[in-house]
Amino acid sequence: MNRASILALLGLLAAVPHNAAALEKKTSRRGDVESEDVDEDSVTGKRPPPLTTPGVSVVGEQEVAAMAERPYKNLTYIGAGMLGLEPAFVDDARQGLELIYQRNYKAAKEHFDRMTTQYPTQAVGPVGNGLLWQALMLENFDFKYEAQWQTSFKLAKDRLDAALDVPGEEAWEYFLLGGVLGIEAIHATRKGDFVPALTRGYEALRTLGKTRDAAPDFPDLLLGDGLYSYWRSVVTLNSSLLPDFGDKRAEGIAQMQKAEVESIFVGPPTTLALTFTFIEERDLKRALGSALQSRRAYPDNVINNLVTARIYTYMRHYDKAEEVLKEILEDAPTNERSHFYLSSVYSRTRRLDEAIAEMDRYLSFDLMPTYRGQALYRQGGYWYRKKDYAKAYALFQQSYDVAKQKSAKRRLEAMEKLRKEGKISF
Repeated sequence: MNRASILALLGLLAAVPHNAAALEKKTSRRGDVESEDVDEDSVTGKRPPPLTTPGVSVVGEQEVAAMAERPYKNLTYIGAGMLGLEPAFVDDARQGLELIYQRNYKAAKEHFDRMTTQYPTQAVGPVGNGLLWQALMLENFDFKYEAQWQTSFKLAKDRLDAALDVPGEEAWEYFLLGGVLGIEAIHATRKGDFVPALTRGYEALRTLGKTRDAAPDFPDLLLGDGLYSYWRSVVTLNSSLLPDFGDKRAEGIAQMQKAEVESIFVGPPTTLALTFTFIEERDLKRALGSALQSRRAYPDNVINNLVTARIYTYMRHYDKAEEVLKEILEDAPTNERSHFYLSSVYSRTRRLDEAIAEMDRYLSFDLMPTYRGQALYRQGGYWYRKKDYAKAYALFQQSYDVAKQKSAKRRLEAMEKLRKEGKISF
């Protein structure tokens, strides 16, 4: 892989929602510490140029509508045929994933533990458990289940390495291996371990290429194709250091749209990926439509509901954002990030005391330095608006000390200047 490809891959991996690189917030034009638009969760922080071509329409399951009644869904038989697996096994794997999407984590754990025992030479059980631990960590943007993830990852990789030494089922085995390597790459990126992330990312791309060699028409691979086409375009279009990749965003969106409908296993994650893609495009109407599509299918999915609340906030539908965030806390009372977003909603609706209370609640948790610095910065902005400049200054200072947040340093410098000019005192 040449240098340009490596850098583009890093950009793709770093584009994971809520990664550390995307957390440095910009002060809005009106001087508030909160961005009033979608720049907050955008990778580049810039409004993209218009897409040059529209996304293509996708096909459904019409071509298999003539199938006779069978005990499993049509996609199960299609996937089994492409991968050379038994339909019952494919259906079993699909049911486990469905439990994760439904946020029925207890049942999902029992399901994949049973598959781990029932299929001792297969990796689907450990892979499923690994996805469960990743989902739990993504709900709070933390690494509380790091040990469990690493255990599942190692067991999955060991089983897949052994299985690949035996002829047969290569397409399925390479697909699982490429998937867990890709997830580990994203996981490493979230931790800021960029060199291991690049290594794993390259392994994932190479391994998924072997899946395509073994099963050229396997539709789940279109998700990876679409993510790569779209996010590499985003990265290279916004960098003068990288060679021109061309604008393949529309192509990437079309690939993801096709994967969303035709995928055997990754349809729901593809819908979520499209939600973030439309946020990046500043197409909030389509982003909300995609998020609500997931919400109708999986109303208790915390990850999607957090995104839905953010989109409502961007669109200034603050009552709906608050409703979704409170619903999250009913479904997942220990969720931490909801308090941060509730604080933002209250701030934007001029309910500063409630905003401060929610941010205090968020700061009471054991947060990663990046997130703590972000929260302290926001809290400083609230107290600044209440004209308690001493408290605001102290919070900005803490934000800079904890996370070296550049925006906090700028606020400190601005406040020092205003104090020298006699305009504020603290």
